[in-house]
Amino acid sequence: MNRKDGFTLIEVLVAIVILAVGITAVLQAFHTALVALADSRDVVRADIIIREKMAEVKSFTLEGNEAGMHSIEGRFYGFHDEFEGQLSIKPVPGEIVARGSEGTLYEVSVTVARKKSSKSHSAITYMDCVKEKDLKP
Repeated sequence: MNRKDGFTLIEVLVAIVILAVGITAVLQAFHTALVALADSRDVVRADIIIREKMAEVKSFTLEGNEAGMHSIEGRFYGFHDEFEGQLSIKPVPGEIVARGSEGTLYEVSVTVARKKSSKSHSAITYMDCVKEKDLKP
């Protein structure tokens, strides 16, 4: 047999298959990284919206105390209407928390979700009296 220098067809096909598998793995890693990046961006944006709403509620509590406020619930939107949220302010029952002469303790709950996603992010805190007339959910 007389063999010339070079590659056979089978060697070339094997090399192409190995190269294709490697490129597919790299592209899949990029896709996974992009999905993770988008998820982390949504988490950061939701956290910012939650902090803004909590700061709004806190600023209202610092303006004065009004005992006897009823529960407040409402929807809001953030980041160019990409996110929607639920704000809930409810008085904590007197049996659970001993009320002082200053007023009532309120549970403030904020839940935020991206409209295109099923994931939601929530935060709950407790604050002294909230002025009902100043709150806009």
